[in-house]
Amino acid sequence: MKPYILYLTLFLSVSIQSQNLNIIPSPKTIASTGQRTKPFVLNPSFSIKVQGNGYRSNRLKQATKHFLRHLDNITGLHFTQFSPYSKNQLSDTKPDLVIQVDAYSKLSIDMDESYRIQITQNQITLKSKTDIGALRGLETLLQLVHSDHQGFVIPAVSIDDTPQYKWRGIRLDAVSHFIPVESIKRNLDLMAMFKLNVLDWHLSDDQGWRIESLIYPRLQERASDGQYYTQSQIKDIVRYADLLGIRVYPSIYLPGHTSALVTGMSQLSSLHYQYRKDKDTKRPIAYTVERNYGQSDVVLDPTNPDTYTVLSQLFTEIASLFQDPVVHIGGDLESDYQWRHSDLIQHYIKQNKLKGSASLLRMFTERMASILQSKGKIMMGWAHAPHIFTDKRSITHATQSSSDIYRSIKQNHPSVVSYGFDLSRLHPPSYYHNAQTLHSMAHM
Repeated sequence: MKPYILYLTLFLSVSIQSQNLNIIPSPKTIASTGQRTKPFVLNPSFSIKVQGNGYRSNRLKQATKHFLRHLDNITGLHFTQFSPYSKNQLSDTKPDLVIQVDAYSKLSIDMDESYRIQITQNQITLKSKTDIGALRGLETLLQLVHSDHQGFVIPAVSIDDTPQYKWRGIRLDAVSHFIPVESIKRNLDLMAMFKLNVLDWHLSDDQGWRIESLIYPRLQERASDGQYYTQSQIKDIVRYADLLGIRVYPSIYLPGHTSALVTGMSQLSSLHYQYRKDKDTKRPIAYTVERNYGQSDVVLDPTNPDTYTVLSQLFTEIASLFQDPVVHIGGDLESDYQWRHSDLIQHYIKQNKLKGSASLLRMFTERMASILQSKGKIMMGWAHAPHIFTDKRSITHATQSSSDIYRSIKQNHPSVVSYGFDLSRLHPPSYYHNAQTLHSMAHM
């Protein structure tokens, strides 16, 4: 893995001016085959042929069907070919689009998404090393379609494309506002259209727990308001994303942002009783999910062995739902109020000669990194939380300032950058263009 990778929650592109083509994102290179070269004219007999190992790819099978259906919707030409994989297609007919793919690819940070397109008046060729590259090329072809006096045409151009950034994605917060399965799939369709390849699926925070647990059903029963994803739904979304060439990983924030988690598992809380001012009486704390936003004092107890037992079992369950190795735990601590007011935790800090809450937090994240690694996962956490850097295999996520970005790079740490692309802040477009410039500088 390279020292750093870039993560964009908004993908901006400059329109290609040649021939008034608008392709998002802009290809690496695009050239016209000459002003006198006529475009490829679409007609109802338009056909596709898949060659090479791509013929065995379920992704490409789905993508070509989608391509023909989408092309039909754009043009209204009612193509006679439903799918190049259909048994009743005539093999001796000269295809209009030839797709040559060398190999099937697994989803990973290093997957090859490059492709080449050559368009002439008589035929279109799309070549790629992997089926995922072919998917990206088909989306480019759809964006090239436009109408002129001849009908619907695809301009005669040659394109050689490979992504500038290996990590291009969005983060969907299904905790603050529950997102139905079909809406998530529509978002995945849009991601594929613009060649985004990573979905950060936020599933646990103070406002709710959204994953069905068969081991600890109290979590969804007490902390979801009935709005959670079943394990079959999660697997379905991961499969759906895989067909689009999109990685999906969960965000489950620890040890802070855990009001929902301790609502379902109160034994993991740092503070069980609220002391009155006179210190003579105390009352049990009844934890509930947060109904508002902002800083929360609720944090897990890192001194309790049961905390790690439960988390280990939970992440064994969660790991089976997601193919991707990344798990985002956040890892920050907005408030250490509960740790400072817990006699048991303060005794632990003194007994183990720790330097306050910061050392305790570092101990927790190191334990979490080990737990996740034992399950074949990589821990991801906020770059503004310095203790995340103690585990060099973990990925930092820079969101708050440019200094987080440069610190990650300086320490040769794998880092994801989304600073400047928080769309919930409702900044003007100029703000996001400036942020894109910052990311480009960091990538140089």
